[in-house]
Amino acid sequence: MPHSCGFCGKPFPSRGGVKKHIATRPECRRKWESMVKDEGGAPAGFAYENNPFSPLRRSRSKSFDLDEDNPVASKSRRVTVEDVTDQEDGRRYFEPCPDAGWTLREGQTGFERYQRYKEGEGEDEWAPFCNEEEWGLAEWLVKSLRQTKTDEFLKLPITQNRTKPSFHNNRSFLQKVDIT
Repeated sequence: MPHSCGFCGKPFPSRGGVKKHIATRPECRRKWESMVKDEGGAPAGFAYENNPFSPLRRSRSKSFDLDEDNPVASKSRRVTVEDVTDQEDGRRYFEPCPDAGWTLREGQTGFERYQRYKEGEGEDEWAPFCNEEEWGLAEWLVKSLRQTKTDEFLKLPITQNRTKPSFHNNRSFLQKVDIT
């Protein structure tokens, strides 16, 4: 047997669905409240005091007493943040740890080990780049330009004709950088 809301006419499969609808739909709830206020009661067969979905049902719990420590919840569904004053005395927590920061061992970085290897092999100090100037150019390209801009810079005629680096595009440049 289909049921429908007496205020908006929306059909529901059960009477419980109608009750939930009236409790949650603001327009129907307002009409319900005015009807109950005007007529002094609910329609036949609707015991709103015992119905958990009735918009007029009030809690009978003794634990829900209104007071300053338990304010009424806002009807807004938005999240709110309550400002609470900190109860700290302004000091920060600090726990000393006597073993923290001790040196485990002395050693070389990977770059330092590679430099020593190159020196031992008799390689040029600026390898894989031709000289100190090309090394400086490579360092500037890595620090200052993105890869697409590096490619554009290396394809400029003035770069290719006058500077003549040992790398002609970004890919060959990055391969040289990765060797170091």
